[in-house]
Amino acid sequence: FALEFNSRKITIPSSVKFIENSALEFIAVEEISVAKENKYYHSIDGVLFETASNTLLRYPPLKPQKEYNVPDGVTKLAPSSFSHCILNDLTIAESVTALGSGMFAYGSLPKIAIPKNVKEIEW
Repeated sequence: FALEFNSRKITIPSSVKFIENSALEFIAVEEISVAKENKYYHSIDGVLFETASNTLLRYPPLKPQKEYNVPDGVTKLAPSSFSHCILNDLTIAESVTALGSGMFAYGSLPKIAIPKNVKEIEW
């Protein structure tokens, strides 16, 4: 698929129906946006989500905010979703039940609380 991006933002067009989990792992941007017409993905405050599964796919590694609250309703944090990110604090919503492998690879997160509803942590 074709992506439009500059040094700060990547835009996923409406034609994209599938994004391989590792496809965005090494793209260093501040914001990920999705065309409004896309039925499969959406973005909230520059963070990428898969719509049908309520999965947070990618937090942009260069996003200037160093604290993030995963929105309520998200059920999974995808593998590598926070890789290469430097955060001071991450609050995971109680709705999250699964954490993907390598979520924080090559990044920094000094503090995290895993909600009691998490039943699966991928290795």
